[in-house]
Amino acid sequence: MRRSLVITCCLICVMAFGAAARSLDLAVRGYGVGLGNSKNINGIRLNFVDSDVEKVNGVNLTLWKPRSSPDAEINGVSLGIIGFDAYKITGLNVAIIGMYAEMLRGVTIAGIGIESQNVRGFMFAGIGAGATTVKGISLAGIGIGAQEVTGLFVGGIGAGASDIRGISLAGIGFGAETMKGFSFSLIGQAATDFTGLAISGIGLAGDNARGIFIAGLGMGMNDLTGGAITLIGIGGNSLKGLMVAGLGLGGNEVRGLAIAGIGVGGQEISGLALTVGGVGGQDLHGGFTGLLGVGGETVRGVALAGLYLKAEDYFKGFGTGAYTNIGEQRGVTIGLLNTADELHGFQIGILNWAGNNRSPFKLLPLINYHGN
Repeated sequence: MRRSLVITCCLICVMAFGAAARSLDLAVRGYGVGLGNSKNINGIRLNFVDSDVEKVNGVNLTLWKPRSSPDAEINGVSLGIIGFDAYKITGLNVAIIGMYAEMLRGVTIAGIGIESQNVRGFMFAGIGAGATTVKGISLAGIGIGAQEVTGLFVGGIGAGASDIRGISLAGIGFGAETMKGFSFSLIGQAATDFTGLAISGIGLAGDNARGIFIAGLGMGMNDLTGGAITLIGIGGNSLKGLMVAGLGLGGNEVRGLAIAGIGVGGQEISGLALTVGGVGGQDLHGGFTGLLGVGGETVRGVALAGLYLKAEDYFKGFGTGAYTNIGEQRGVTIGLLNTADELHGFQIGILNWAGNNRSPFKLLPLINYHGN
């Protein structure tokens, strides 16, 4: 009975003094219990509304929406219904509605939201969280945003930041200017600069990308170096490395190993391109395989086409196709019908036509030849 009476009296004092921005400090040399709006206390502080708080070390309980405390420093365990407004909070910080602090250090948990300029440690918000600089583990049930992030960055639905370094996860998607490390989202991701491993359920988009990138449907990158895998397609200005697409891929410049179900296309393709459909571009240099065809203005290397091989201006190397149509040929072609405006090498097929041979050797069966 006495204990209940004491607790009731304490709560009444807290509400009365807190609402009036006054306090009753039961303390010796600053150590003890502060009831109401204690501005400086080491120990236990119980208050209704914070206002112009200076420094609290220990356990701090604030019940209602705080007023401004621009210089407040709270260290220890901080509990609040609506939250806190302070310059720096260090330790375990828990609020039902939300909180703001210029600097957050330690473990910070809020049901609705968290706002801070500088966060170090663990931060969780049920609805959302925002900060300028975050280092550590940051989680939000709905969404989370920051300027600079280092560590684990997780948004239940989405996340966004200017600079992310570490592990980034989002239920639906997120965007960043610079993203370095590992990132995963169920829907999509977008960043100006990607570095590391990025996995997206549907798509990826970016300007510069270095690393390994996997997307369920497709991706578009201005400049990609590394490995890219997608079920549908890959597109970009410059693609370098290993590219695998279920349907097709294309870019202004494609270098490395390109594998696609339907086709590979580009202004300049060098390396190895394999496809069930066809390979086409302005300048092809390397090894190319297409059951439907391989074609370009200039083709150098090995071109294995099932139906049609075309080099409008120049071909050098070895090529196959049911029909080979070459401007200037230097090398060997094998097909049913082989044609070359200017032949320097061999044509092997049922009919072979060389425009620079003398009559009647322009059109020959089985094999045709013209030396250098």
